[in-house]
Amino acid sequence: MLTGTVRPLKTTVFDRDEIEPAFRFMAQGKHIGKVVIQVRPEDESKSVVKLVAHARSMCDPRKSYVVTGGLGGFGLELAHWLVERGARNLVLTSRRGMRSVLVNSTMSVSK
Repeated sequence: MLTGTVRPLKTTVFDRDEIEPAFRFMAQGKHIGKVVIQVRPEDESKSVVKLVAHARSMCDPRKSYVVTGGLGGFGLELAHWLVERGARNLVLTSRRGMRSVLVNSTMSVSK
């Protein structure tokens, strides 16, 4: 952790014939990490191919998107995220209305 890296969670592996003990182990709630059922042994001869994936969600500009709590900090960030991905018709709802200077300035820039 001191180096800035995140270590993966501990993995407890059960064989496919040990499904019931695996579920009992998981049901105890005392484990940390992943509980895995290994269906078949890994084939060591297969090489791993790493692919770069660029996930990008797109919004249909003809549709409307409703953001509940849309005038709060998270809601405004979500609204910007939607606009960056093509959304053009947003409905931002809020119980409190436009109370902060940030919301007022954001709304005036977005018009």
